[in-house]
Amino acid sequence: MLHRWIRAGMAAPLVCALALGAATSARAATVSVRGLRIDNRADQPLGVDDPSPTLSWKLSGSGDAARQTAYEVRVTGDATWDSGRVAGSAPQTAYAGPPLASRAHVAWQVRVWDGNGDASDWSAPASFEMGLLAPSDWGAAKWIQLPPPPLNRGVVIDVGDQDARYLRLDVTKLG
Repeated sequence: MLHRWIRAGMAAPLVCALALGAATSARAATVSVRGLRIDNRADQPLGVDDPSPTLSWKLSGSGDAARQTAYEVRVTGDATWDSGRVAGSAPQTAYAGPPLASRAHVAWQVRVWDGNGDASDWSAPASFEMGLLAPSDWGAAKWIQLPPPPLNRGVVIDVGDQDARYLRLDVTKLG
C-alpha cells in the first residue's frame, strides 16, 4: 500500500512538469499587430495609384521581447501573395506580389515574430482598392461639369444609355 502512495506521489509532479513544459513550449508572442496602413493612410483607401504600395503596421506589447524580429504579409482578393517569413525589425514592406490590376480589391494581414522567436496572431484584415492605372482604363469617361448658376436647385446629369459594370461618384462642394 505504501508503495502505491510513493509511486502516485512521484507521478503527480511528473504530470505537472510535463503539462508545464507543454505550456511553455507553445508560448504566446509578447507582441501583437494593429493599425495596418497602405501608403501611410489609416483608412481603407479606394483608388490607390501606386502599383507597389507600402504596407505598414504598428506593434503593441510590453517587456524586453516585445519587438519585431521578423514578419509575414499575406494578401488575398484579386491578387494573392505571401511574403513568407522575412527577417527584419522595420514595421513596413513594399508590396512585392503579382502586378496589381486596375480596380483590384485587395485584403491583407500581417503577423510578426517577437524577440523570443514566437509568432503573433494574424492581424485583423485591412483592404484597399486599386484605381485606374492606365489611360486606357478610363475608356470613354469624361469629367462631369455643372450647369451655369443658379445652383440652388437640384442638378440632374444625363449620362445617356450606357452599360456600366462599375460606377463611382466622388462629389464635393466648395464654398
